[in-house]
Amino acid sequence: MSEQSMTITYLAPPREASPDRLLEVCETLGEEQLTKHEVVEAANGGTDAIYDTIRYGEQLGFLMTSSEGVATTFLGRAATEAHEEGQKAESFRRGLAYYTLYVDLLATCMDIDSPPERIARSTVAETLEAEFGLDVSKKTMKERVHTFMRTLEWCDLGDFEPGRKSRETGFRLKPGIGRDLREIISVSALDLVQESEKSIVAGPASGQGTKSEWDLSSDAGVQTRLSDQDVADDDDDEMERLF
Repeated sequence: MSEQSMTITYLAPPREASPDRLLEVCETLGEEQLTKHEVVEAANGGTDAIYDTIRYGEQLGFLMTSSEGVATTFLGRAATEAHEEGQKAESFRRGLAYYTLYVDLLATCMDIDSPPERIARSTVAETLEAEFGLDVSKKTMKERVHTFMRTLEWCDLGDFEPGRKSRETGFRLKPGIGRDLREIISVSALDLVQESEKSIVAGPASGQGTKSEWDLSSDAGVQTRLSDQDVADDDDDEMERLF
């Protein structure tokens, strides 16, 4: 009997989230548990941006959600309480290892054993389209790629470089960063999905779903959509309707 290949379907990468906004949400929560609406009222940013940030925080392992609300994890508190940039970067590196889509995207965009000096925004966008099947507008794609690159920057893997007339927006990796990249990948769940087909679906920014709907790795805290259940369109009207 032939083996049946497994399809890993990721939720679309965050669009309006950012590391800065995520830390603000973590600081807003502190040791408390708040509902999503309470977080929106207390933190800066619109409803959609905060919901997107909550999902981003879940994927990085900084936040956890339940039917009762949102709370920070140990990792989220460690990032907000870090007094040195190196400690904060370490928290984000741990979070990056949790986020299988980001690690998968990173490893697909480049040769980890011989990383390039720079990754262009178009390279990441083309990878999301060709390898993961993400079909969105150019504006939406740009926003998703920028959040990805800003996350790498907060991991102290290099620097986000805005575009100029003679240079496309991109991310410049730190010299000799290959070893650090391999370490991040080695502790991720990427080896579990490398041989699988991959795709991306749009979903509500909060990433709501019951535990039974998600494959939650006890070792890495990675959330990967494995079912073919219906997922809401990722647009403003739908998010307003859901929440």
